[in-house]
Amino acid sequence: MSSPHQSEIDPELEGEDTDASIPAAFEAYAEESLPNATPRGHGKDGTLFARFARTGSKTRLVRDRFSVPLHLTGTLSHDPLGPTACIQEPTGGVTHGDRHEITIEAIDEATAVVTTQSATKIHSMHSDYAHLDTTITVDESSYLEYLPGAVIVNEDARLLQTTEINLASTSVFLTTDIFAPDGLSAHTPFSFDHYRSQIDVYQENALTYTDVTNIEPDTESENNCPPAQFTGDNRIGTLYIFTPDPLSAAPVVSDRCNCTLADLVEQIRSCIQDGSDDNPGLTAGVTRLPADAGICVRAIGETTDMLQGLFSEIRESFRQIAFDISTPTDRWY
Repeated sequence: MSSPHQSEIDPELEGEDTDASIPAAFEAYAEESLPNATPRGHGKDGTLFARFARTGSKTRLVRDRFSVPLHLTGTLSHDPLGPTACIQEPTGGVTHGDRHEITIEAIDEATAVVTTQSATKIHSMHSDYAHLDTTITVDESSYLEYLPGAVIVNEDARLLQTTEINLASTSVFLTTDIFAPDGLSAHTPFSFDHYRSQIDVYQENALTYTDVTNIEPDTESENNCPPAQFTGDNRIGTLYIFTPDPLSAAPVVSDRCNCTLADLVEQIRSCIQDGSDDNPGLTAGVTRLPADAGICVRAIGETTDMLQGLFSEIRESFRQIAFDISTPTDRWY
């Protein structure tokens, strides 16, 4: 199974925002000239493609390619679930005019984990915007974890983040997303210009779920999530687990797994309760997704560590249920 829209990066399209769904506000930002850099010039357009497949009894990274500033240095083998790949971005952050495009595929009953080396820092901008675009495809009977670091948005920054997820009826996918609104210095929380994140989930090539977060602190709009909905410098986190119901319908899980989505929701509620007891500044909830596509956990916390801690507990619990294995200590090299 491949994405109904793109299976990998077309070299002829690299460096261009070709998606007709780019919001009008960001199209207007793109008309602004960059004072000190060539628009979409060298080092501004990072592309990365990684494909995992099972060969024999093991999952391997069977194909990869990338361009500056994105980088991938092989895989790590410390996780009993499968290989771990760490996406590196050595330039120190994302700035105006940057366009990053990441495509990850797990096929042929692969089991793999993809992380990033650290948080993604979105620097202050005076023109244009940054676009982080990710396409994930998880084929039949395959399992993938995509665990990027938090997105830290600085003062006056403009960020468009788009994610397309393509799933089969028997694939399983776990991913997290954490957003920090106060930058790396003494910036006032929510002093960025515009943050928009959109996730579109396709199952068997049919759109089944869309999640949009749009925050423009200085703009009043019915489509805007005003910062007044949050307190202080709250971080916002989301964890998704896409899986069939029951989990045993996915051949990739353990033969001993007899968990349903309802069971999984109750287990995650227990994790949330434990996390809230330990961290009074943490608030979270779990819900089943439409069409029994999986579950969503939404959390707000005073620190990124709070959210990462909660999501790590949920990930550990899910691994125990689905695969009867534990999560190893995180490694990036």
